Amino acid sequence: MGDQHELYQETIVHKIRNQCGKEHMVTIDEELEAAQDAKAAIDTLSTTATLNGATTGILREAILVATPMTIFSNEGPLNEARQEVVIALSDLIHGPPTQEKIERAKDAIDIWVVELLQR
Repeated sequence: MGDQHELYQETIVHKIRNQCGKEHMVTIDEELEAAQDAKAAIDTLSTTATLNGATTGILREAILVATPMTIFSNEGPLNEARQEVVIALSDLIHGPPTQEKIERAKDAIDIWVVELLQR
């Protein structure tokens, strides 16, 4: 059982519901990709424009990927980073994009990426 637990921790995956309603295991690489996509989408934002459908979709996908579903005691900082990303991106999606919301989202994603790369 120890080997299975270590393997599970090593791959550090968590469950999310995809659009079809089926469970999907998300890997660290997929989390990194979602983080990079979200960061790229946020880099195109301005405070004078509303979010378009494509940008909103990318940010929503990052929220789904970042939502922590499995918590290990040694993943505290990673799960905290995931939670902050979920909050920051949700705030950005709902309401007009302010400079403060944009910067908070960028900072949250940067921390998420750092935590992911440490795994």
